[in-house]
Amino acid sequence: MSHGRRPSADDRHGYDADQGSVTLFVAVLGVALLIAIGLVVDGGQHISATQLADNAAGAAARAAGQQITGAAVLGAPPEADTARAVQAARDYLDAAEVAGTVTVNGSEIAITTTVQRQPILLSIAGVTTITGTGNASVRLARG
Repeated sequence: MSHGRRPSADDRHGYDADQGSVTLFVAVLGVALLIAIGLVVDGGQHISATQLADNAAGAAARAAGQQITGAAVLGAPPEADTARAVQAARDYLDAAEVAGTVTVNGSEIAITTTVQRQPILLSIAGVTTITGTGNASVRLARG
């Protein structure tokens, strides 16, 4: 009984034209799924690195803002000690093991931090580092 088409040479030898197409589909789908999982996992790494960098910058800014001259303890108006404030921010970043810069612009001290993480899955795709940055500043008030 014929279905309206002539058998091809492949049909006569037992080959199916669709043979292997499911394997290709599964392979492509598997790669796409692995990339999607990599984006989720390593996206979490990026969020974590950015959060750590922001927290470190904020804490370093708070440490800098707490540096006042000793005269305030004796009842004099509080005066900010810029050199001690910068050093306090740097000391905090060193203790937290977070890379960062501390810059002074007038009465403002700005802290920029950088945290790097190694990708878990996206390294397969050539991503070598995941970087998060944080920024914070404190304005030193003069009494």
